[in-house]
Amino acid sequence: MRVGLTRHFLVPHRLSEAVDSEGFTKWIAWYDDVAGNALRAASSNGSWDLCYSSDLRRAHETATAIYSGPVERTEILREVPFGPAFRSSARIPLYIWQMLARIGWYLGHSAQPESRTNSRNRVAEFLDMLCARHPDQNVLIVSHGFLMQLLARELRRRGFRGSVPVRPRGGETYVFER
Repeated sequence: MRVGLTRHFLVPHRLSEAVDSEGFTKWIAWYDDVAGNALRAASSNGSWDLCYSSDLRRAHETATAIYSGPVERTEILREVPFGPAFRSSARIPLYIWQMLARIGWYLGHSAQPESRTNSRNRVAEFLDMLCARHPDQNVLIVSHGFLMQLLARELRRRGFRGSVPVRPRGGETYVFER
């Protein structure tokens, strides 16, 4: 079994833009609805028997651009959700809001919409289903950067070999084999 992990095409935006906590919440909603930008031809690094994609627009559009067959959309492959680490009218760059949200997720802060345990369980349940249904097939998964880290960690735990960089490139596929 081979599994390919692909991050959606990147979304052009300015991470240095300063916003308050309400602005960060609005940015999250915008980002979850926007399409990715295919700046270069993407490759799925091989032939795939089937493809699963996050149901968010930027991931699904990436999947249909790099995979010629039907794409199974699922909310299970959505990015680990962000939430403002605190409420504030102070204007802070988006990348700091993101960093604080991920630290909050890691530390189990209640401001984050999904706990670390729930995120890991969601990934494990998806891979349980995948390995049970498609043990001899090559599967392409199109998702999001942070969730890819969790998928990669769980795949390695299950005996797959492969890696994903900390900041995976949009539209690039990283292959795991067992």
